[in-house]
Amino acid sequence: MTSISDTLGPSSITIQSLVTIKPNGVIEYGPNYTPDAAAKAFWEALGNSMPEDRKRIAELMTKFAAAKAELAACREDAARLKGLLELGGYYQDGSHETIRLYQDECTRTFHVAVGKRNYYGPSWEQAIDAARKEGA
Repeated sequence: MTSISDTLGPSSITIQSLVTIKPNGVIEYGPNYTPDAAAKAFWEALGNSMPEDRKRIAELMTKFAAAKAELAACREDAARLKGLLELGGYYQDGSHETIRLYQDECTRTFHVAVGKRNYYGPSWEQAIDAARKEGA
């Protein structure tokens, strides 16, 4: 039998005494565990689950996908910021440059000026990426 104990969140998931997955990620294998048997039991249990369970699983998968996409966007933004900092150089070794970010009021184009070099794009991200690409 497959069970999910869900009072204040799942305390564990047990699949037909083959395997138990704890909330902290610890996996306990039963004496008759085989990967194929556990996978088959899992998918059978999922297929037999109540519609509410399937709905909850779908909601969690959607939230996970959104969080994963948001994390990827944060990583891109962090890389852009790091790239700008590297383009600016370091005062200590004399490689520093002035960086100016602005938007042209007439064309609405975004600009990244590094020293006397000017990079632009239709968005902040594209202007920064252009500066990073050229400065690399």
